[in-house]
Amino acid sequence: MRLGNRPPHPLTHRQKRSIKLAVLVGCVLVLGSILMRASYREMQGIVVGNEIELSSAVEGTVATVHRRENESYRRGDKLVTLENGELVSQLDAVEQDLEEITRSLAIEQSRDGFERRRFELENSIATDQGDLQTSRAELESVDRQLPGLKEWRDLSEQRLRRGEELQEQGALTVTDVDERRRTHIETDSRYQEAVAKRATLDARVQRLTQVLGLERQRLGRLTEERTAFITELELKRREKSGERDELKASIARLSLVADSDGMVSKIVRRPGEFVHAGGPVLRVMRDEQLWVEAYLKVGEKRFVKPGDQVEVVGVLPSGALKGRVSNVRPKLEPFPGGSASFRRPQNFVVLVITLDNAEQARGVLTPAQLVTTRIRRRLSWPVEDQAIADGVEEPAASTAP
Repeated sequence: MRLGNRPPHPLTHRQKRSIKLAVLVGCVLVLGSILMRASYREMQGIVVGNEIELSSAVEGTVATVHRRENESYRRGDKLVTLENGELVSQLDAVEQDLEEITRSLAIEQSRDGFERRRFELENSIATDQGDLQTSRAELESVDRQLPGLKEWRDLSEQRLRRGEELQEQGALTVTDVDERRRTHIETDSRYQEAVAKRATLDARVQRLTQVLGLERQRLGRLTEERTAFITELELKRREKSGERDELKASIARLSLVADSDGMVSKIVRRPGEFVHAGGPVLRVMRDEQLWVEAYLKVGEKRFVKPGDQVEVVGVLPSGALKGRVSNVRPKLEPFPGGSASFRRPQNFVVLVITLDNAEQARGVLTPAQLVTTRIRRRLSWPVEDQAIADGVEEPAASTAP
């Protein structure tokens, strides 16, 4: 018989057993995979945080909003910038005053400043001394003129009276009497001018005398006065520095900076709108409290109950985050504070998942982050869940996690 027509070699008993075992293991693996897929359910979800309003510490006009709605941010990020021209103008004025005070203080503290002050004071004393001497000389001159002017005025007055008497007797004409009257008016005017000038010079002499006395006292206490003036300037500089720091702090508060990780859920004030001190600017979700909302079809609600264990997968390189279902919401509601682009899906119930390790979750998750959750399916079919699957709606559950 030729080699090509030789019948195949029959399998041994051992080979048959190996093939059967391999087929059996394959069937077991396939069946296990099917059972695993049937017993576990993966759902899409979103990370949710506690929602608060961020307010402005000072009043101003919104200049820039640095984050859009539904956009995440990290701690230290700038969220909103306000403008307040009045605060900037006040700061500029205070800066100018502070610069002038600092310049004056530097001059007063220097030796040249002390000598300049003494020179100015001595020069002022010399000027006032010269004015006092001139005023006294003029006063003495007026005092010498006053008796003669008074006597001349009295004589002109007597001549006028005598002339009026003679006119009545017909001894003098009206023209002569008018001439005597003009002479009397002139002499009386000169006398009154001299009296007024003397009063002015006397007051000036008294004032210069007092000023000279004060200036001589200041010259004797120049060192003490300089020390007091420097102290006063120091106090003014501290006051202006405090005012400047307060204004700078107020201007710094025009920038709203995030103090924790989070997500902007709603922009309350848009650019160009005015905000009062304490008024809301943004509504945000923060990572102080985090939970996960997973979405399950209404017909599959029977597979899940509060207390079931859940895994948030694909988050940590070393594994998943553990959690439990804390609430099942059969009735959908709009996402709190969210915009039209950030809504829960329709025809789905919401599974509120509380994470076991909150500190670990805050280090990994951020609000509005999309995640995948995995939960073991229940095989029972409770009556109340059957009613929901048939279209009967349960009362709305609490929105708290």
